[in-house]
Amino acid sequence: MVVRFLGDFSIDYCTDIRLSKSEIITLAYCAVKESFYINQLHEILGDGEYYDTSYIKKILRILSTKISSYVKIELHGNKVISEFKDDCDIKLIVMEVERVEEKFRCGTLTDADVEVLLSIYRGHFLPFLENIWVESYRNTLKSVIFSLLSKLYLSNSISSAMKIKMLRIFPELQMSFVDLKTLKHFSEHIDVSVGDFVFEIGSEDRVLKLKNIKPDMLWKIIRGSNKLFLFGDGEIVLVVSSEVICDLVDVMRK
Repeated sequence: MVVRFLGDFSIDYCTDIRLSKSEIITLAYCAVKESFYINQLHEILGDGEYYDTSYIKKILRILSTKISSYVKIELHGNKVISEFKDDCDIKLIVMEVERVEEKFRCGTLTDADVEVLLSIYRGHFLPFLENIWVESYRNTLKSVIFSLLSKLYLSNSISSAMKIKMLRIFPELQMSFVDLKTLKHFSEHIDVSVGDFVFEIGSEDRVLKLKNIKPDMLWKIIRGSNKLFLFGDGEIVLVVSSEVICDLVDVMRK
């Protein structure tokens, strides 16, 4: 039995529990902190709304009743102590990252080890919730996992099939590692972004995606573009004005 916060909120083999946004955040905070004070939870739940101390305690009491079979929550004055009776993915992932890091350093890491890691980190922390603390903790976890997977993605000891599984969670792993001299040379002529999957496109701009472009052809093409995005596998995304896109296509066909 695992209480899950990564990718979605769920409790294995339990479909009848319904928690509010505040209750899910409170439960997640219990998993991360284990022991804390009411005023700390008040600051987190008070993100954009007003909660007094009595209401915070009410949330804790209701939550404790709903999930008593899985988590023990006790109030001692203004102190909250929680204990998970079953495994929790955000606790497991910390231990699993340490285990994978150690095996990677020792050169004993296998696909099976990465499979276990990805079975726990099935997605980002409570991705459906907007809350300052949730978003901060989500970004912290993402940073840790991305840093680890980046090293694994470049390792020859990990199979392509496993790397594809990594990309399902972090598609940005596919970004190119471009030679800095080449990047500097490009930047003198054009706005270059490496592995940037999020970019704004003006109303007069169009996107042209190219792959396996020869260097001499590339120079002809980038002169008519506004931005250049470099990705893995030789893929290039150009943001060009609508006026020149036909010319670019013509150049490609020559």
